[in-house]
Amino acid sequence: MSKLRVESFTISLDGFGAGPDQDLNNPLGVGGTALHGWAISTRTFQSKLFGSDSGETGIDDDFAARGFHKRAPLVMEGGTTFYFVTQGIGDALAQAKEAAAGKDVRLGGGINVIQQ
Repeated sequence: MSKLRVESFTISLDGFGAGPDQDLNNPLGVGGTALHGWAISTRTFQSKLFGSDSGETGIDDDFAARGFHKRAPLVMEGGTTFYFVTQGIGDALAQAKEAAAGKDVRLGGGINVIQQ
């Protein structure tokens, strides 16, 4: 049976992906924005999450943008293929498990993906 692995996710040195006391006013928990500050300040996050044209550009923005763009599958030299699914986590997980044929699968995303 395949296992779902979580990788490429911002965590603190002590292993937390959000601050304590998450609620509607603190969706990343108290102090959680400091953990994800590198991403929140980028133009990509400001645009995609807040509809703003502000935000920083540069290497952090380039990295953040990779998680939002629709793109063709990426075929690696060793034969591994990465698929980028934008129809939701259920569809992504179903496609990944089918393609894995019993091997482990990996879905990218943040706390919301992990919780789902």
